[in-house]
Amino acid sequence: MISEKHKGFVLASRLGFGVLAVTLALAGCGKKDSFPVPRAEKEFRAAVRSAQPLTKMLKGDLKRFLYWTKPYAPLDLDVRKARDTREASLLKNHFFGAVGSAAGINSRMLLKATDEFHFFYRRDLRGLAAMKNNILQLSIMTNHFLRFPKLNILARWEGEDFRVNDIYSVRGKMVEFSPSPVMGLVPSHLSRKRQKLSKVLAELELPQRDFDKLLSKMEQLGVVAMVREQDGSVRVVQAGVSDNEAGLLFLSKGAQKPQTNQERADGKKFIHLEELRPNVFYYVTT
Repeated sequence: MISEKHKGFVLASRLGFGVLAVTLALAGCGKKDSFPVPRAEKEFRAAVRSAQPLTKMLKGDLKRFLYWTKPYAPLDLDVRKARDTREASLLKNHFFGAVGSAAGINSRMLLKATDEFHFFYRRDLRGLAAMKNNILQLSIMTNHFLRFPKLNILARWEGEDFRVNDIYSVRGKMVEFSPSPVMGLVPSHLSRKRQKLSKVLAELELPQRDFDKLLSKMEQLGVVAMVREQDGSVRVVQAGVSDNEAGLLFLSKGAQKPQTNQERADGKKFIHLEELRPNVFYYVTT
């Protein structure tokens, strides 16, 4: 009879390296002598501890866990100073497994979530039709986002919760994180409470009406995050889990076109690209 742990490895090998890292995390590879990125261990464990107030609230609620682990949501890990794609991917998937375990989510359910993403977005490309149908509105929304040069990340995942840059608002409480010094992890152990949204928006030179309009349009169009790249391009994220992501990439003027199998510093690799308009690509990563 195949053990539950072995089943996880079989499924992981079918889905790819990223999910294998989740399985390893859940199987106990967070031990000191086997941590996947040794120089990141201290900051990683601090980041997991910083997530405890949220993971304790979940109490095995898979539906809410999947909301809170959407791209750029509060239980999704940014890795900004990885040496390569592999490091970032390992840490993102390890974090997904660690917070899932802390939230009381069965490991098989975590693997199922990644399996479903690959089925719907990688194999069947089910998100492509929605992006094609809404491409004009998505383009208008992206141009609106680009009007505010201090706005780098805008995300939403559930109800009125949101993220603006590295400030998260969860159930009405705002916390701002600073990237950890070695790995650039967000969330991290470096945080401070923020009290007034009006002050946050003033710092970003983002009027409240524009902030509200962008979030409303994102919800209407099924967008979970908008992210400004270093070259000025914008990713409009439709869905994702850990290093798996699907959405539109709006290239800035002069930006290099992406290539299939191109690895990114954030732990993702393009596995599907389709140019819908000049310099507008539908993408899927793993």
